[in-house]
Amino acid sequence: MSADITTVVQSAEERFFRAQPEFEKAAVAVLHEEGQYGAEAFATQYTGQCLKQVGCGYHELVDYLMFRYLVDHAEVVLPKLPVIGAPVIPDRFSSASR
Repeated sequence: MSADITTVVQSAEERFFRAQPEFEKAAVAVLHEEGQYGAEAFATQYTGQCLKQVGCGYHELVDYLMFRYLVDHAEVVLPKLPVIGAPVIPDRFSSASR
């Protein structure tokens, strides 16, 4: 069971760390363009999205673990291990929209 949990957590951490430089670049741009309150709003929006993704992923992980380790039905196909996606930089601040 712990290998399943570790797989989900480590892959999520890798995705979040890869997104960090773009988030920081966007946060600095927002700070320069909109000041402290704009940067706070940006960071709050980004953090909320991150928490939502992690929360949904963990709920899926609990369902997966319950099914895999508590349900003993050989004829039922085991669901795939959930994946927590990379965090999303809010569109109006991402480098793609600049």
